[in-house]
Amino acid sequence: MTQFLRKLDDIDDRIIHVIIGLSVLLPLIRPIQLPLSPSDMSMDAFEAINSMPPGSRMFLITEVEPTTAAELFPQLVAVHRHAMSKGVRVIYACTSPGSPPFLTGVVNDWQEKYSYEYGKDVVILPFRAGGESVVVQIGQNFGGLYDQDYRGDSLAGMEIMQGISDIEDVDLVVSIGGAELYRWVVRHIQAPTGLPTIVGCTAVMTTFVVPFYSSGQFVGIISGLGGAADYEYLAGVPGAGTSGMDAQSLGHMVLLILVALGNISAFLLKRDSNNKGN
Repeated sequence: MTQFLRKLDDIDDRIIHVIIGLSVLLPLIRPIQLPLSPSDMSMDAFEAINSMPPGSRMFLITEVEPTTAAELFPQLVAVHRHAMSKGVRVIYACTSPGSPPFLTGVVNDWQEKYSYEYGKDVVILPFRAGGESVVVQIGQNFGGLYDQDYRGDSLAGMEIMQGISDIEDVDLVVSIGGAELYRWVVRHIQAPTGLPTIVGCTAVMTTFVVPFYSSGQFVGIISGLGGAADYEYLAGVPGAGTSGMDAQSLGHMVLLILVALGNISAFLLKRDSNNKGN
């Protein structure tokens, strides 16, 4: 036993690094779908979209950027896939110059699988600079702010935009962004119109968003990577959220086991040494 403990105590650090690396890497390559218990916030967000009849229109505004993509992009993909599978039409807008590549990537990557048509089932509006002032205009003068899509094509001839003159003509608003976007949306869209609104946010912002959920202004929240994993679990379609949470969970589990083994080994070896000294 003592010999085994000494080998464990003297294990090469590189072996530990490889074990931890594999525990994180393998779930990213192939999700193992560890058990999940979705939060009420995630379930409410899922049900808000799941209950929409085919042909309903959802306005999704985002500020996904490279700095927040690890948490927010899986949310964007999960919501997009769910909406397309339900026949819900999605109008995309963004307040960040880094968001359009993410939006075009999502729309193009899943078009063949879900057989939707650009201009009929989905459209991407162009980036407008101005931050909060853009959201103000969306709430007050939607038709005046956008007359073309991100490619410069007129919105007037697109089926998805027929009958939409202002933001109140959509059925649901979804905001997926970082620190400020949810505040702009609640001030200038949700509060004035009363439209049902879902918010996707980074995990660190959740405590600031929850009061609006508790008050009923937000019908659901997708919180960080864990919220994306919850949403994928509810939709029955594992993706980047599931694999990311698998990697985090398994990596932490392996790390805790190694720490526990190291401490147990050190304790027993010290006790054995003290006994021999006596």
